Amino acid sequence: MTVPSSIGNFLPDTAAWAFFFDLDGTLAPLAERPDQVRVPDTVLASLTHLQRAAGGALAVISGRPLETLDQLLQPLVLPLGAEHGAIIRNAEGRIQAPANPADAVRDLAAWLASRLDGQPGVLLERKSFGVAVHYRLAPQAKGAVQALMASALARFPQFELLPGKMVIEAKLPSVDKGRALLRLMQESPFAGRKPLMVGDDTTDEAAFRQANEMNGSSVKIGPGPSCAALRLDEQGDLEGWLGRFRDQTPYGV
Repeated sequence: MTVPSSIGNFLPDTAAWAFFFDLDGTLAPLAERPDQVRVPDTVLASLTHLQRAAGGALAVISGRPLETLDQLLQPLVLPLGAEHGAIIRNAEGRIQAPANPADAVRDLAAWLASRLDGQPGVLLERKSFGVAVHYRLAPQAKGAVQALMASALARFPQFELLPGKMVIEAKLPSVDKGRALLRLMQESPFAGRKPLMVGDDTTDEAAFRQANEMNGSSVKIGPGPSCAALRLDEQGDLEGWLGRFRDQTPYGV
């Protein structure tokens, strides 16, 4: 891990780069509950412009389920890496996903739910390919949640733990955002471009590394060490940076 440089005047050429964004804490401000998150209309407008300017080479890679991402990004319909890339939807709308471990996810979710019952402020989020436990409403429960998830991993070893901002997820070990970025970069309209990944959390580090290794770049939002090359100070700064693309190229491209 290093200290990323300030983003400064960096503004990649939309004809030569592909753009990848995390959602929570990146395109949208964090909220106390996952269901309270909203992508600002101004950010959606800037994404619409950037997608057109980049010839469609823009995707969102997030821990959120695919259906939730579509709801948060509407009216945009984008290529997606959902659930950290367990589900990939390419630019043509084709969906790729591993064999569904439905029984294991159901059993893990039920086991966690039985032990989280009565824990105020700790939220269980069920996904198709994993489970997330959020404690943003109960930061004092961090240690208890960490211990519980370690116990869950011992009982359900087919999963691995992925800590984030006030959340710990149990996911498939073959899934991460770096692999999602790589898979999308192998197809049109991303292929042949340089990737840029923008994110804010430890869950984005794999995608930062992948973008860097492909002669692209990466942007970490917020403080702290990261393998990202560049930094934006806070989530609200992204809107201004995206607006620079609208200044650079006409809206009608």
